[in-house]
Amino acid sequence: MYYVYELPDILIGTQTTSRKARNVARDPRVTALFDVVGDAPVGALVYGTAELDRHDVLAKRATIFRRYMDDEAADGFARSLADSWEPVIIRVRPDRIVSWDYRKGFPGFPVDA
Repeated sequence: MYYVYELPDILIGTQTTSRKARNVARDPRVTALFDVVGDAPVGALVYGTAELDRHDVLAKRATIFRRYMDDEAADGFARSLADSWEPVIIRVRPDRIVSWDYRKGFPGFPVDA
């Protein structure tokens, strides 16, 4: 799930027909998991309230994609998705965040030095 942190919200791009968007439209209470799987997992579990943001969606999706690819690719990817599906931004306002970082080791979970 691609996202960007725009204080105080987390922006997630999707399509209006996605399960995520339909769930937010039905019930704005959300839980989202953001993690990096590797030798030592790092992540956060976010509890909060979400809303569907339909304002300037193409630019916001391109901003999200720029975290993961260069500017030209991000702009093109945002446009190509919008050509096929109606885009929407899920704006999550965190109420509580639980995070973990096992890079320093954890009993029973060895990390290579």
